[in-house]
Amino acid sequence: MCRKTRDPIKTVVVYRGSITCRGEFYSGSLEGCPATDHPLVRTTSGEKIVFRGESFAGLLRKELVRYFGYECKDYQGQATGKNSQCNCKTCSLMGHSLVSETEGGKDALDYHSSRLRITGGVFKEAESRIRHGVAIERRFQAAALHKKHDMEALMPDASAPFRIEIENPQEHEKAAVEQILAEITRGFISLGGRKGAGFGRVAIDCSRYSFDLSTVKGVRDYLLGCDGDGEPVNLKDEVVCGAIDFLSCLDSLGDNYHGCRLMVPFDIRFPELFLVNDPLEAALVGSDHAAVLDHKDKPWLPPATIKGVFRSRCEQILRTLNPRGACDSSCDKAESGSSLKSCISQINAPKVKKGRNQPSADDIESEHFFCLGCQLFGSTLRAGRVRFLPGVYLEKVENEENGESRDHNRILQHFIAIDRFAGGGKDSAKFDAWACHDVIFKDCCVVMEDFRNWQIGLLALVFKDLVQADLHMGFGTRKGYGQAVGRFDPDQKVSLAARGKIYECRIKELMGHGIKPVLDEMVREFRKTIDEFKEATCGA
Repeated sequence: MCRKTRDPIKTVVVYRGSITCRGEFYSGSLEGCPATDHPLVRTTSGEKIVFRGESFAGLLRKELVRYFGYECKDYQGQATGKNSQCNCKTCSLMGHSLVSETEGGKDALDYHSSRLRITGGVFKEAESRIRHGVAIERRFQAAALHKKHDMEALMPDASAPFRIEIENPQEHEKAAVEQILAEITRGFISLGGRKGAGFGRVAIDCSRYSFDLSTVKGVRDYLLGCDGDGEPVNLKDEVVCGAIDFLSCLDSLGDNYHGCRLMVPFDIRFPELFLVNDPLEAALVGSDHAAVLDHKDKPWLPPATIKGVFRSRCEQILRTLNPRGACDSSCDKAESGSSLKSCISQINAPKVKKGRNQPSADDIESEHFFCLGCQLFGSTLRAGRVRFLPGVYLEKVENEENGESRDHNRILQHFIAIDRFAGGGKDSAKFDAWACHDVIFKDCCVVMEDFRNWQIGLLALVFKDLVQADLHMGFGTRKGYGQAVGRFDPDQKVSLAARGKIYECRIKELMGHGIKPVLDEMVREFRKTIDEFKEATCGA
């Protein structure tokens, strides 16, 4: 039923280059592995890690649907469950993804396969490590039972080749593909899996090659793979604008910034002891707890740690203003009537008891179907609007007192539990920890997608706590570990991807031209939203 387009192939455009991991990368395999719950995709010999072209193609199709304004009927059919033949720009390039099994005859001629093909390759300088994840139970601020997992992560600086080939491309198709590649390079879009945990930040470097298949030379060069001198694709071009123009661009988008992405960089300093525990690293050094390290044995701050702390503080703010404003996403089996029961458990409970079907796409997009916490950070049925990207460890910290520079210090501390009856040390209750002291992670980023004003207002309140050193991250927060101090570098740039362009403005310009009243208005919008949500939930 599916076939190639009837148009003869006259021109082929090839984008060939490489992707380089700037953060940890994950592309999972369905095959089990005794070493981890989620291994990386490897070659049949198991020696090399593979970058799959099909995973890139799936992301590219999703972004094309977004780029062309969600006009694709195949996408709408996936959302509504109804198949409808589509002739949109996405299906014209990528082919039809939904083909009715009952249609045939001449109607089958209207379906065609993709004119775009993507191939990947094998990662070079690939080093992997096992990373651990755990859900935090909101009631006790401790690890939730049966909510621990691990995965194999590819370390930064690994690179792999890729090739994108388009038959008979039109100008708007090339512009769309290059815009998506640019947003990937700038960090707006992540590749692979575990994006919500901060995986998949990559940089792309590629060149564009054109082949005229109406000539003998063009056919020969294409078949022999003689790309020759390609035209480098500029993926770092942006529109640098002033604060007034940047704020005007934001204001023109309205309250619902659908189709936009906003990226804000910030730094995090831990002036005292800091530790995100890695069980494998602890076993290697012979300790009970040791810090997560990157492939260069430098301290590493997982983006999932930042996101978990931000989500926890957002939920505290929401539940303070409205007890139903945020659920406990780790509490799947809460007692009936519990205000902390997760949204997913509340959705699944009536389905199991009364045989209801899964909620529709309209229900999922409803403003009151999920709590405000799940609307911002996501759930298993709805993607989140915010994610965090890893920062860079600053190897030397300037000592302001004497002007000296030094690397971070690793300090071994011992702990012991006290027997409440005898008043002495409790047997077999001793442990130690290798902690880092006075470390800085620069250029951490928060990326918001399809956001709303109230969501920025809520995050602004959490960032205020971070700047005022009122947040703790990692191990031993009740022991004084992990005090985080946020800072916005005035010379860093806030980036906005909207309307097929990337706008940038320095933070110091925004601070000097009225960003504070804008943020205050968004905070008021947040308070208004939670009041409306309270009225809706109380009346339900």
